[in-house]
Amino acid sequence: FRVAVYDPELVNIPEGMGAIITSSLLAEIRKLEGASVIGMNEIREMLNFEAQRQSMGCEADESCLAQIAGALGVDEIITGRLSEEADGRTLLIRRIDQRRAEVVKTITKRLAVGSGEEFLLALGPAVEKLYPNRPNRPGTTRGVAKKVLLRLNPPPLAPTTTLTTIGLTVAVLALGGTTALLGQGE
Repeated sequence: FRVAVYDPELVNIPEGMGAIITSSLLAEIRKLEGASVIGMNEIREMLNFEAQRQSMGCEADESCLAQIAGALGVDEIITGRLSEEADGRTLLIRRIDQRRAEVVKTITKRLAVGSGEEFLLALGPAVEKLYPNRPNRPGTTRGVAKKVLLRLNPPPLAPTTTLTTIGLTVAVLALGGTTALLGQGE
């Protein structure tokens, strides 16, 4: 089956964080057995979404998304929303059947406000609930890899790295100053 994963709507979420979460959601759905998955970046390369939407004369609702998915030849669409409010964050993911133009399943998860890792850690279980009867491809496991979590919150530089960089900068500046003084003397 073919699935199109649209970029989620971001409400009070930084675009950089949204991009990492979106690519991780795309990766999680691509782990499903028998799934052919396309993301918005690939879709944008194939067609201009806004021009297509306007030419179809529709709004960005489930019915319009289903029309566009039909033009792309996909069976299902994944849409969603990432939001942050004063009382926490929300992950909302919808699985839409393109042929019937209806929502098949909706996952809503309330999360504590954190560094963004809470969204990534919720993706594996959310995709499992979206597709309870579809196993993963052989050799894959559910959940976002730890190295992806580091993209949101890279570890701090070691103090020796910082001190080495400062020392090299001072040495280069001193060498440059000495060279300038010698150049003036000649």
